[in-house]
Amino acid sequence: MVVAAATSTLLGLAADLSAHARDADVPMINLDQRCRDSQRVMEMLGTQTALADVFQGCKNGEEQALKQIREEWSKIPSSVKARCIAPMEFSPSYIEWQSCVEVDRDVRQIRKESTAGIAAPKICPVIEIRQDGSVSSVLACELSKFRR
Repeated sequence: MVVAAATSTLLGLAADLSAHARDADVPMINLDQRCRDSQRVMEMLGTQTALADVFQGCKNGEEQALKQIREEWSKIPSSVKARCIAPMEFSPSYIEWQSCVEVDRDVRQIRKESTAGIAAPKICPVIEIRQDGSVSSVLACELSKFRR
């Protein structure tokens, strides 16, 4: 019953979020509600952590992640915002969004550095990488080429 109530609350929270990720500003999450829900889940799990610490730790982490996302918002490509910033998800979180943006940025950088000045071998699958590190195309091979 408590799980159903928490699920209903989280789904309502997600439905109330106003903007999609591609809009002009970072979508807002009700952090008090999100962190109270986290606190209730920890209580249901019987955690030994003080529940006030769970709430405050959640709130501090989310606020810090929001601050960093806001600072980088104008530099985050719209394709990354569309993939990572998901206000309508079951339990939206600035921490998860920030992690997704960071992983995407790091993967693009690794791809960019690993392909710089190197002619890509034409071994299947052939993956074409743009200069910014994003994948532009993937060419799969015919299986018959590998069958004996």
